[in-house]
Amino acid sequence: MDWIQDNKDLLWEMATSTTPVDIFDNETWGEGNDFEPIKDVIHKRMAPQPVHQQEVENHVQSGGHVRQTKVGEGRGSRRNTIHSYHMRSFNRDAIEIVRGRRSTHAAKKKTQRVEGSDRMQSN
Repeated sequence: MDWIQDNKDLLWEMATSTTPVDIFDNETWGEGNDFEPIKDVIHKRMAPQPVHQQEVENHVQSGGHVRQTKVGEGRGSRRNTIHSYHMRSFNRDAIEIVRGRRSTHAAKKKTQRVEGSDRMQSN
């Protein structure tokens, strides 16, 4: 695993930190630390692998979208995966837009999903 070797100093810094480090919250990184390379590794190598429950749910929900064209099982499964990744990126971007509308840091951090009238608004 070359990514471990490439980032061993940052991983050691995280492991020996006196306070917990949330890789997705740079306020927990401590003074002068930049764990962005570790975050990039997570997004590039680990995050694209959905857990089984998500995978099954995505197939069930997407089945209606892709099977109307009577494609085979292999092609339909690949379309489901593509549809899933597009929806996840849309949801992530929508959360950032909603967080941008919030006035306080606490309200921004509390926003974990787009709900209610925010789902119907555009930029």
